[in-house]
Amino acid sequence: MSEGVQILKALADESRLRIVRLLLKGPLHVNEILEVLQMGQSRVSRHLKILADAGLLAGRREGSRIYYGISPEIRQSALLSSLETMLGFFESREDGSSRPGLWLPEESLRDYDRLANVLDARKSQTLDHFFRYGALQDEMQRDYVDADYYRNEIIEMIPEGPLTVVDLGCGTGELAVGMTAPGRRIILVDQSQAMLDQARKNLSGQEDSTEFRLGSMEHLPLANQEADVAVLSMVLHHVPEPMVALKEAARILKPGGTLILADLDHHNEEVMRSNFADFWLGFESDRLQQDLKEAGFETTSTHSGQGQGSLECVFYTARNAASAHSSYTESMIATK
Repeated sequence: MSEGVQILKALADESRLRIVRLLLKGPLHVNEILEVLQMGQSRVSRHLKILADAGLLAGRREGSRIYYGISPEIRQSALLSSLETMLGFFESREDGSSRPGLWLPEESLRDYDRLANVLDARKSQTLDHFFRYGALQDEMQRDYVDADYYRNEIIEMIPEGPLTVVDLGCGTGELAVGMTAPGRRIILVDQSQAMLDQARKNLSGQEDSTEFRLGSMEHLPLANQEADVAVLSMVLHHVPEPMVALKEAARILKPGGTLILADLDHHNEEVMRSNFADFWLGFESDRLQQDLKEAGFETTSTHSGQGQGSLECVFYTARNAASAHSSYTESMIATK
């Protein structure tokens, strides 16, 4: 049976169409899918298996949870656009996000309402955690992650010169303190106003060379090609859709600009999710390098280490491989 026929057969069921429509918006773990669809687990599991066997979905175990999303092969193929069109999506010219079409079945529209509630609850949980414990995060997880170690590694990786460096998901600004240098402009971005307020205090006296912006990893408050260097320091494992964050980092970097990525190697410490609001339990190296390539980056160096923590940290330096023309035309929106 050809791949196309198998995919069409897998989609020949309204419940499976509902599942694929949801996962086009981003990965969900099984309990979230159950909550949105309001179906029994055995029924949903059967549909997920059919879709995965057809190559449409891929499952990924993260500790005690299994996440499902559109498979990397589909996301990297021309079929994705056809799938979105067939299932009632269109691309917003204003912000580049996928939105459901108006003609969708009533049940799918109700699915989107329930999905919005699930995603809002996710975001609220993360924001609440960092509001309560953000300033104490380093101390709370020091047995697992050596913050001094990975910050020193990142600072050594930043190119010299009068550059614009953006710290994405800056937290309390501890890393940015070490990144400041004569002639260097630092832009700090975080989705938590409480974290930005603390970062502003930690960088007191550096007002002429620092700027603070409120925004999420999925919709960065920066213009196209605004930065020379983008730093993602222990941030990506908090982002439900890492590819979106990586593509946003590529958008705001100049052609040939540098991405410095530090995160956790894949692990099974469930406490990192329950106690520290981690969404992913680190990343497998092969998958992360493939994601970087798909987002438009060319990896130039990698290394790893753990300092005094029990979890291995991985470090990547990557070049934005997009040309000036494609980088400009891919997204015409520039938010401040």
